[in-house]
Amino acid sequence: MSLAPAKQVNFPQAVPDSAGIPQGVLDQMLTAPFNDLEAVSSLLNEHNDVAAIIAEPLQRIIPAQPWFLEGTRALCDKHHVLLIFDEIDTGFRLAYGGAQDRNGVIPGICTLGKIIGGGFPLAALRASAEIMSHFDKSVGGADKWLMQLGTLSGNPVAGAAGLKTIEILRGDGQYDRLRSFGQQLQDMQTEALNQAGIAHRICGHISSAIGYCSFQIQFGQAELIAMLELGARNAVIPLCDTRLNAPR
Repeated sequence: MSLAPAKQVNFPQAVPDSAGIPQGVLDQMLTAPFNDLEAVSSLLNEHNDVAAIIAEPLQRIIPAQPWFLEGTRALCDKHHVLLIFDEIDTGFRLAYGGAQDRNGVIPGICTLGKIIGGGFPLAALRASAEIMSHFDKSVGGADKWLMQLGTLSGNPVAGAAGLKTIEILRGDGQYDRLRSFGQQLQDMQTEALNQAGIAHRICGHISSAIGYCSFQIQFGQAELIAMLELGARNAVIPLCDTRLNAPR
């Protein structure tokens, strides 16, 4: 919902990103602008039935302001709302403890994936013992039990790859090295695009391995192909807000 909305609507209305989303799901979701703590507070004051707030601590190319995550945590505590961090992309990337470690804000639930599997399909859920007890019928009881299962749950190959990856990341200076490489990549991209005379903006955290290059000029087919080749050589993922002209 509202991951990449195709139309503009007023907050807090969410926009379905694909077909198959029932109206009932849409009606039960509220969307707040990222880094807007006042908007989050207003929604919680207006709606007394909010169960949880789900957020990515780093919105791919938009870093959270230091006060935003802390303020959201405080609002959740005040209104007795569960805070959920999607750390699929930031877990073990921004820091060994993910964005919550780097920002000092601990959510009630955290989702992990990607790096945790060392390149293999694996995901994990971290929460308090009280929350996790809902997955154990003998502890939570049949009326509060949640089914959790999957074809690849407990996959030994993914588990071994993930453990080895985490072991490497625990090494001294690994994250300083990762950030150094990330900074070099961004500097290289900036230099190459400047030399090509292409207006651009490099976004993304240097250690997140997620970088985007946003262009605001119009390209013909030849220029677009050249830009894509440049991106392939310099690890840039172009996001072009443009229309493709007829070949020249």
